[in-house]
Amino acid sequence: MVPEMLEKQKGAVMLEAAYVLPLVLIVALLSVEAVNYASDCYSANDVLANVNEAVLLEASAVSSGVTNNSPLVNCQDHKVVPNQAAIQTLLNTNIQNSQVGGAGNIPDGFDLNWTEQTVSGLLVYVVNISFPSKTLVLPEAMAQSFPVKSNTIVTLGFSC
Repeated sequence: MVPEMLEKQKGAVMLEAAYVLPLVLIVALLSVEAVNYASDCYSANDVLANVNEAVLLEASAVSSGVTNNSPLVNCQDHKVVPNQAAIQTLLNTNIQNSQVGGAGNIPDGFDLNWTEQTVSGLLVYVVNISFPSKTLVLPEAMAQSFPVKSNTIVTLGFSC
């Protein structure tokens, strides 16, 4: 009787393994993709935060008279305004150097948008970037379904 029970338990364990192992494999693969996607999002946010900080530091330097020449901001009509072409170049360079672009490349489908508004006398620039994430093991269609999107708000109220 004992050998029969052991044989039934062995069969039950094999049956459970047949159902559980594929689920464990799927969870592991999805975890790898989730970490990869989070890494892309973190890198994109880091690039935008660095550009935001650089613009604000340059604007402060121009406003206080420390320097008159700045590649990122200009003085127009006694207001400090960003040089959008230089900032776009800086963003592209930083994206290329980050792990998002990888090996000096800008990701395919990279999109950069600027929105400019004046709110209570302050110049407010909303910078949005988006690009498809890179998938490691899932089909490329998943990358198109879940693009990486990041934005920052640069507020300039400096006079010069």
